[in-house]
Amino acid sequence: MFSWTQCKTYLPSSMSVIRNGDLVSDKEYYIDLLALDGDGAHPQAAGRTLFLSDLPGRENFITKSTKIEGLGRHIALRLFDDQLRSPSSRSRWWLQIWDWQHSTMSNSILSGPILDPDFDEIDICFLGNDRFLIVNDNLKLYSIEDISQAPRLLACFLLPVSLVNLRCLTPTDDIARSSHPQKQAPQVTWISDPKHRLLSLITWYSDLYFVISTRIFFEPDFVDSEEAVTIPWISWGPSNARAFPHQFSCRLGVSGSRALCAFAAAGAKVNNNLIATEYRLHLMDFSPLAVKRHHQQGLGRIVNEPSIVEDIETREYITTSMPYVEVVSDRTFSYGEIIEIWFDRDKLYLLKNHSDMDKMDQFEVIEF
Repeated sequence: MFSWTQCKTYLPSSMSVIRNGDLVSDKEYYIDLLALDGDGAHPQAAGRTLFLSDLPGRENFITKSTKIEGLGRHIALRLFDDQLRSPSSRSRWWLQIWDWQHSTMSNSILSGPILDPDFDEIDICFLGNDRFLIVNDNLKLYSIEDISQAPRLLACFLLPVSLVNLRCLTPTDDIARSSHPQKQAPQVTWISDPKHRLLSLITWYSDLYFVISTRIFFEPDFVDSEEAVTIPWISWGPSNARAFPHQFSCRLGVSGSRALCAFAAAGAKVNNNLIATEYRLHLMDFSPLAVKRHHQQGLGRIVNEPSIVEDIETREYITTSMPYVEVVSDRTFSYGEIIEIWFDRDKLYLLKNHSDMDKMDQFEVIEF
């Protein structure tokens, strides 16, 4: 286990973010915006340092967990209040969002209670420049059109079952610039539009992996009312999502309109923990363009029938039906072989665990 006192998170516009502190109080936290090609402040930043506002309600706010998330001109910092050392107090989360190009201060702040301090129950995910999600037991959609005040709740999207320690995996665009930009041009608009992307939710406690279309979070019937509405899963979820079983050793992600998932290979053996020993990667494209190419050229396998998965914690069944086109890898990977996976428009990046402990891990790039 590594304990870092300085953490960097890479964001758009050739920028790195540095936050100070490991287990510290709010007075010791700050965020520095630096250019990746030097130690100077980022040229588009309003200032070198983003300052936290006073944390509400208590002076001895101590945090054991942080997350920095960025998209475009916005940066969000989530803190998880550690009150295990103070039984009389209740743990809670706290979130602040900055428009880093225009101000080093911010009044865009949210906070709320943590029901179970053993878990970091709150995650965040930007959906373009004007809204974001708070992910916990449900999906709460907020507007940040006016960064000078607290985010405005637009809607609460209910999930099908109670999920613990849910994580939101945000989409990646091109990690490296495509070597064939003209050939990829038809996909660019679809991938770049925040209304037509995917996000994924994962929970290892229930062994579930959700792929969700972001178009539902821009649907006028749900998000344009004067007051925030609560939307049942049955009204939004099944046709705008796919749920898959997930037992792979590392998280999988989404990029634009495509998602990556790993399923046990046919005939794979099962170990003592009832986990398959070999897996194949499945690349799934949920865009209308992929469906059109399938009908015109026969590329991939189209999946448009509903699928049912079981939540192993609650023993409830979840039905989803968002259509997609699937391509399956020829190679198999053993459980634990891959440490981390990233992918973009035309490449797959694998950080692989070397079987020899004396040798370094391997990094492999695969072109689609």
